[in-house]
Amino acid sequence: MAKMKAGKKALKQFKKEVHKAEAKVKKLQQEITRMDKKLTKRDERIKELQRRSKGKAAEKKEDMSLENVQKSVSTKLSRDVLRKAGFLRNCYVQYLELNKSKTVARREANRDLVERYGPEAGFTDQELEDVLT
Repeated sequence: MAKMKAGKKALKQFKKEVHKAEAKVKKLQQEITRMDKKLTKRDERIKELQRRSKGKAAEKKEDMSLENVQKSVSTKLSRDVLRKAGFLRNCYVQYLELNKSKTVARREANRDLVERYGPEAGFTDQELEDVLT
């Protein structure tokens, strides 16, 4: 009888351990499922980012070509402005060498600039004073 009680007690103890083990297994399976979902979301995110980066690379190529065009236009404008400024300065110096006053020399140089490059290239008297000082 004592053996039977000891056996029942041992059986009860083993059942408890089995239930604990089954609960652990269930908990671990849930964690595995949760992590699988997390990995799937991460993989989808990676694919989305790769797809976007390929799109941005194509946009960057377009932007780079647009940027190059802007640089060339900017360079052309800068050269044109420098050419006009150089012409204005040379005319101003020539009129000063002819013993004309600074105000008259500025106006004459501006007139020559307008004749050569058109009315949009001209300056006001204040601008001339600021540029040719």
